[in-house]
This record gives sequence, structure tokens and C-alpha cells, in this order.
Amino acid sequence: MSVRNFLAAVFLSVVSLSALAFMPAPGLWIVSSEANGNPGRGFNIEVENEIVVFTYYGYRPDGSGAFYLAAGAIANNVFTGSLQEYAGGRYLGGPAVNAHATTSPGNVTITFSSGMDGTMNLPGEGPALISKFEFGYDNSPNSLLGWWLMMTPTSGGLLGDYKNMTTLVGVYTLNGNGVVTNTLANFTCEHQVSGVLAGDTVCAEAPVVTGQTNLYVFRMAGDRGSGYGMTYGLTTINETFVLRTTTASGVETSITDGLPGQIQAAALHGSRNLSADRTVSLAEPANVMPQEKITAINAWASEVGSLLHKQQ
Repeated sequence: MSVRNFLAAVFLSVVSLSALAFMPAPGLWIVSSEANGNPGRGFNIEVENEIVVFTYYGYRPDGSGAFYLAAGAIANNVFTGSLQEYAGGRYLGGPAVNAHATTSPGNVTITFSSGMDGTMNLPGEGPALISKFEFGYDNSPNSLLGWWLMMTPTSGGLLGDYKNMTTLVGVYTLNGNGVVTNTLANFTCEHQVSGVLAGDTVCAEAPVVTGQTNLYVFRMAGDRGSGYGMTYGLTTINETFVLRTTTASGVETSITDGLPGQIQAAALHGSRNLSADRTVSLAEPANVMPQEKITAINAWASEVGSLLHKQQ
């Protein structure tokens, strides 16, 4: 069976599955304990329409390279697929020739604990912790520079901000590692490296205005992220979807050649008037985020406001 027919068969077998809690971040993944900076094995995970394509590259006992492909549905955050090895394909500089399927060593099963982490079982190996390999961005303040789009569907409509983060302020909060702001100095972001928000990125409109300020807390995978949005001083939270639309040097992150015209922050300045077809329930915020996190987000926003005021 060809790879294309194999994937088509997988799609037909899973089109009736229900929506999932989350999807793993696409791209390069690693076995966490094997990330030592030296060449090794790895695998790619790609997801479209609740179908996972898993490609693994490693080695045989004699040291020669091995490549495997598996594909299948992801359900309840678990993916299982039969590993298939291919051989006989075109080599570098050689004539065009189709590869053919050879043997299968067994199944791979991955249970995702988040979009960035999970546990993988390979044939002949015990369970191993895996993680999305982050190679382009670190958690320094510089990684927050560029244009950002943040959107939060709520029961009352769509809240959002589109900001160009340009400036390292030179101050940091108690649990953060450096505040970044936009050209108008009315929006701030910072990575949190300690406390209950450790590992999160937090952003807020500044200065803080009770009852009007949008707050966002999220985690990124490359140029895309997700998390939660809320209003300062309130305990209601909603999902937030995040997109870095340009890098710090202004290069578009989209798959097109760039959008025509100028898309500036003013284009979404009236974002509270945007409409959203999706409605969300606000009845159970405590079940989504612990109160200590909500308290920490509000405290961070207040702290940033005080720091910026001292800078003026």
C-alpha cells in the first residue's frame, strides 16, 4: 500500500470521531531524557483533522539509519499506530524510484498529557517521557518581540489584542525574567520563571484599569499558543488563542507571502466590538484554573503597572 493510500484509509476510519480536549503541537519531538545536545534519534508529529502522522528516525543495532511511519486517529489524547518501515527508495543523486513497505516492528502508543508533553511506548522499550523540541525561541524577554494576536471568545463576544512588542523595559517582576512592552507602552508581556505561573507567558493591557484590562496567560509552541484570558479583578476566565504574526525582525509567520496592506494594532483597537459565533459557558471558572493562579495573574498585572509607573 502506498503512503498516500495508507493515510487515506486512516482518514476514512476516523472521520466520525468526536472532538478532543486538545491536539499535540506539530513538529519535532524528542525523548526528554535523551536531549543532551548530541546527535540522536527523534520523531515528528503532524496533526490534521484529528489524524496523527508520526515519522520516526533512529538506528538499527548495526548503527545504520532506520525510518518508520505510523498514522492513525487521536482520541482522548491517545494515539496508537502501527510502525511501518520503508526501503528501496530514491537515494541522493540517484534515479527516481518508489520505495516499498518492508516490515513492522509493532505499534507506537503516545499518551499526551499536554500539547507539549506526553509518554511514548515503542516496541521493545518501556514508557518514556517525550516533549516538543523547542529550537527557535527560548524563554528570554527577546523571544517576546514581534507582532502578537490574542483572541478570547466570551459569552458577550470576542475580546482581543493585536500588539507589536518592541521594547525591553529593563525591569522584571518577582516571578518573571523581564518585561516587554509595545510601541505605545500600553501593553506588556513577561515570561514567568517561578511561582505558580512558572512556564507561562503573561500579558496585560497597561496601565491596569479595574474592570477593563484584558489579561492573558498562555504557553507557546513555536509561533502558536493557547491558554486563558480574563479581565483584571474578576475570576471569570475563558480560552485564549495566540498567534505570533511576525518575528522580531518583521518576517511574517503565516504560510502566505504576507497580507496586502498594513495590519496595525489600530485595526483591532475596537476588538470588544468584534463578533463571535462561538458562545462559552462562564459557570465553572474554578474548575478550569485554580484560584491561586487567578490571584497570581492579577497580582502580576498590578506589579507590572507599578513598575511601569516608576519608569515614567
